[in-house]
Amino acid sequence: MEYGPKCIRVNCICPAGIETEMVKASNLDNPNFDADYFFKRAPLGRLGTPEEIANLAVFLASPMNHPTSTAPSSAPTAESP
Repeated sequence: MEYGPKCIRVNCICPAGIETEMVKASNLDNPNFDADYFFKRAPLGRLGTPEEIANLAVFLASPMNHPTSTAPSSAPTAESP
């Protein structure tokens, strides 16, 4: 709140479970992994994807994240030029 008047924006990305090769190898492929228990506790009911995190980072770093901007017809993505 104290940095807003100085036009300083602070964003934080704190993802939970992201479907990476390491997570798949350590959990999803493990026969003892209780997927039902895990996904009941996950806010989206699934793992996130690296692409979702990348697209969020692109949006937060873009001018479209400015408080006075209007919503774009389509949000920028990591693949956008």
